[in-house]
Amino acid sequence: MLLSYQYEYLLLSLNRHHLHFRICVATWAKSLEREQMGTCKTVQTKTVTGLHHSEGKRLLLP
Repeated sequence: MLLSYQYEYLLLSLNRHHLHFRICVATWAKSLEREQMGTCKTVQTKTVTGLHHSEGKRLLLP
């Protein structure tokens, strides 16, 4: 699935920048399986702690 591939890419690319971000994205991916894209904005605000919000939106919300 293309969606799963995006998550794996985010995990690999952001792992070195922010370890906590990797864990949050993994949890977000599990949540999306149930609620789809509904949690997108909420989790993006909570997880992007080490990155700028603008960059977080660019990565998580293409």
